[in-house]
Amino acid sequence: IAEDEQPFALPQGWEVVRLGGVIELVSGQHLGPNEYVEGLGARVPYLTGPAEFGLVSPEPSRSTNERRAIAIQADILITVKGSGVGKLNVVTHPEIAISRQLMAIRPVKMDSEFLMIVLQTMALHFQEKSVGIAIPGIGRDDVTLALIGLPPLAEQSRIVTRVAQLRRLCADLRQRLAASQSTQAHLAEALAPLGIPLVLLKGAGYALADQPAARGRLFGDVDLLVPRQALTQVEAALMLHGWSSRGTEAYDQRYY
Repeated sequence: IAEDEQPFALPQGWEVVRLGGVIELVSGQHLGPNEYVEGLGARVPYLTGPAEFGLVSPEPSRSTNERRAIAIQADILITVKGSGVGKLNVVTHPEIAISRQLMAIRPVKMDSEFLMIVLQTMALHFQEKSVGIAIPGIGRDDVTLALIGLPPLAEQSRIVTRVAQLRRLCADLRQRLAASQSTQAHLAEALAPLGIPLVLLKGAGYALADQPAARGRLFGDVDLLVPRQALTQVEAALMLHGWSSRGTEAYDQRYY
């Protein structure tokens, strides 16, 4: 790759390559209605497009005896025609015949999981490359000529591990934020009918007011300020809705 073609500076040991230099690319082929059957009774499962993609791997519902375009286990399928251009799935069957809506990308000189991460980051690139009015799509050159930064294999493996860790962290944060939102709704359900003035303190208050300080903030309890004379009524309403107070020391009971 000429120096003036390199789109960004790279860490030591990395190089800029064209994607086609580190993969094999299998273009899907169209099968006529008499060349495949519904169900998996023929020799090879047949995938007509991304409609049968799952979260990770496809689940074909047709099969064929034709072997014009075959993807094999661990190939990465990419949608190249239609509104789903750039959508990805990983083959888990030993073989799958693929239609012209799809291509199969087979890593040759790179870690397959690292390749998946690269392709996921390129989804917008492929969508911008798609042309056509009725059925937009990309061609082989759009895939093979794409420039990527390629680290050494050991670094690829480290990147894959780190990305997996970050994704688990993000999933955990999403789950905990959803739990916090559920807590707020449950609290409102318990106390709104009382018509008693109250103030949410600290994290819960930030969250209710949608303040910047609440973004990403998680809390395991809720601090409320209520009129002293309404304390018994508020506690009773919360207990009826499943809330409970934790054991406290004398100091906490006195001041909090």
